[in-house]
Amino acid sequence: MTGTHNVAESGLLHTPIVLTGSFGIGAAHQGILEYGVRTIDRKFMALPVAAETYDGYLHDCASFAVTPKHVVEGLQKAKSGEAVEEGNKGGGCGMICHGFKGGNGSSSRLVQIPHSDETFTVACMVQANYGIMDGLRIAGVPVGRILAAETERDKKRKKAKEDLEKAKEEKDGSIIVIIATDAPLLPHQLTRIAKRATVGLSRVGGVGYNMSGDIFLAFSTANEISINQSRPAEGVFISAVHRVEAVEDSALSWLFEGTADCVEEAIYNCLCMADEVSPPPATE
Repeated sequence: MTGTHNVAESGLLHTPIVLTGSFGIGAAHQGILEYGVRTIDRKFMALPVAAETYDGYLHDCASFAVTPKHVVEGLQKAKSGEAVEEGNKGGGCGMICHGFKGGNGSSSRLVQIPHSDETFTVACMVQANYGIMDGLRIAGVPVGRILAAETERDKKRKKAKEDLEKAKEEKDGSIIVIIATDAPLLPHQLTRIAKRATVGLSRVGGVGYNMSGDIFLAFSTANEISINQSRPAEGVFISAVHRVEAVEDSALSWLFEGTADCVEEAIYNCLCMADEVSPPPATE
């Protein structure tokens, strides 16, 4: 995930977040900059946040199909307020999750803080490209293990499963989880929120295998701070003071719970919304 060193250093997020396949990361990076220059300011300057998961089994990566133009168009569509498309859409086109067609999934929760009038929204987007069939669990039921046993009795399905698992051993997938909330949170609190994505992931059967790059990022829309945090005065930059709100740590537990639920459901959604696809001839 590019640009995260600046997010960690400043505690601020100033660009859209783009998810793509491994070989599309350069186009995603450039596309964010082009979008900023065209829609915000020609002198726009920020470090783009773009993340990737490897889609080489179902996609001919050497075709370099993703271009900056695709990214700009995607960001413009996202800004329009349309519903998020799930399954094998956008960056999720070539992703595989627990041996089934994976991709993108989203979910959200309204979180009521007990003994207060505060209600916050927690939402997440996942790009799921991880896991093995045997590990898949749905609502605690070992569905993957049951389906894997059925697959063993079908020679064609068994070979397809073995081929996929062999390919995943060489270049395993990953999962990217982006968590958004309108709860006013400080950077260290958002880091804690991001870590709770693992709870939802584990419920579905994700355990963080050796070659699986699992990346989680959380941000809040509550406090807005400009990129330029100072103002020129007679050639000297004078520091400005920014006042922000933050939820008490004691209330975070409810946001943690909402985060775990969102991540779990988003992975289910990516599996249920994805359509069947076949590998291109170049990868078969």
